[in-house]
Amino acid sequence: AMVRGVDATNKTQSGGRISRLNKFQTRAQAISNATRAIHERDKRVAAAQRELRSREDAQAAARLARHSGYDPKGSLLSDGEAAALADRRRREAKAAKAARFLAEAERAAALLESDCDGGGGANGDGAASDAATDGSEAATPPAPLHAVRCAAPLPELLTVIVTTSPLPRHPCSRLLDEIVRSVHRHCAGAASCRLLLVADGYVEVRGESAYKRGRVPSDVAAAYESHKQALRAAISAGAAPYRTAELLEQPRHQGF
Repeated sequence: AMVRGVDATNKTQSGGRISRLNKFQTRAQAISNATRAIHERDKRVAAAQRELRSREDAQAAARLARHSGYDPKGSLLSDGEAAALADRRRREAKAAKAARFLAEAERAAALLESDCDGGGGANGDGAASDAATDGSEAATPPAPLHAVRCAAPLPELLTVIVTTSPLPRHPCSRLLDEIVRSVHRHCAGAASCRLLLVADGYVEVRGESAYKRGRVPSDVAAAYESHKQALRAAISAGAAPYRTAELLEQPRHQGF
């Protein structure tokens, strides 16, 4: 029987209304599924693009950090990359500091060698240079790098302590002279402060020497004693830069 164009025995028969409705619903569901699939695909593509841009930014930041040492996007670096960058910067800073120290040491060594060859220092012919220094210091006071205002006079607040120990260059005392003069030059009023010269002890050995452990050969020990004797004479005479100095000799090696 047919009811308003619908075949009751076969509801999916072509031309029936129910058949057309079913086809429409099926097509709508297919369109909806396709739209959802396209939307999910677009989301995956956008996420992949964001991940790609993030990796490219991280790589660019790492290249910039390697070439310039500056990391404007440190948050994009991985933990391993950040640790490697920090370690490289520490090594570079240590190498730069060592280079500066080496340059200063070479300059000081060249100056000391030229002075010691001429017998400078607190012993030998150094009295003339000390006298000249006395005149220059009296005529032109040193210009300090900075001045500190204190409630009490600086000699009541500051005691300068300088150590000395056996060296192959003794009895030349030019190195110690320059250290003390440098303190006086860069610290206003330090020339009037108490100065303690602490002479480290030593052990005289016949075999292999070890200066850091206070084990020195006999010739270096004799030169060191001459060095201390020259310091005692300069202190007794009130010669610059040891006018306010005291010599403290240690009976044993202390490792200064």
